[in-house]
Amino acid sequence: MTGGLHRLADLQEFLAERIKGQEEAVTRISSAVQRGELGVTRERRPKGSFLLLGPTGTGKTEITLCVVRFLAGSEDDDVVTKRFARFDMAEYQEPSSVGRLIGRNRDEQGLLGDAIDRLNANGGGIILFDEIEKANSDLTTVFLSAMDSARVTMANGVTKHLRDCYLIFTSNLGSGDAAQMQVSSHERVRKHVLAVAQAYFRPELFARFDEKIVFTKLNYETQVEIAGNLLISEVNLLCTQKNVTISTTGSVLNYLIKKGFDRVLGARPMRGAVEREIGNAWSRFLLQRLKAGETVSAGEALVLQVNEQELELIPRACLPEYADQIPPTEIVRV
Repeated sequence: MTGGLHRLADLQEFLAERIKGQEEAVTRISSAVQRGELGVTRERRPKGSFLLLGPTGTGKTEITLCVVRFLAGSEDDDVVTKRFARFDMAEYQEPSSVGRLIGRNRDEQGLLGDAIDRLNANGGGIILFDEIEKANSDLTTVFLSAMDSARVTMANGVTKHLRDCYLIFTSNLGSGDAAQMQVSSHERVRKHVLAVAQAYFRPELFARFDEKIVFTKLNYETQVEIAGNLLISEVNLLCTQKNVTISTTGSVLNYLIKKGFDRVLGARPMRGAVEREIGNAWSRFLLQRLKAGETVSAGEALVLQVNEQELELIPRACLPEYADQIPPTEIVRV
């Protein structure tokens, strides 16, 4: 992968800025990736193999994407795609679905073979196997070979090499029990989740993960911080894509937190709320300009209004007398 070895010292800071509430995961993944990039790993093994455990919405997939972006040296989705492959293992539960991954006959290499070719052609990358506990048991041999000798033989007889790749597996095993352990320390929850995972996976498979990391449930304060970062990111993206200037008020963040906070599902509903509400506000604003006199929908949704030379994003409830119309403006260029 590109980016230069001199940048590796910045990896932990890079991840810590983007992944909140998961200090242990950030530290351990940073160290493991640094070892992988510096070649401080066993020969004939992948650069690293990780089992990421914990509740949904805690950052397991997001930290994987952040590592890809860092190693690729780019936030561009097209660049990231060349160095990243993701497989939802819920799609590979049935014996008949295994062929889709590794090929059904001597003429196929399967989706995994295609992904490995793409990553290797671009200098390596990361393969993410989401919800690994849902995979058909026939795939265990594939995973063992991948982690033990950095190679996989496809149905067509061609062996694919994974020496320049990281393999990341995620799982929600034990998360249901962990959610009920409200007053338990993270260490106690961590041990419980690891015990559940160890009991589920075959011993030879569980032992081959270089790192087994349990992500902690996100508390309210952490979700507030995540909401603030998501708001900034989404507004900045909209400003860049649409060539506009948008300001926000503190009431916007409060509104989004109320809409997106979920004690069980973590940051995923928050991300959805931010993207949905800001997208809806922009859509209504454009429709307002296209159809003079169009009124916005009732309720407490976010709206855009003209404020001197820029647009201001605010909750509708903050408008004087719940104004029914957002005035059109000529400063917006789309």
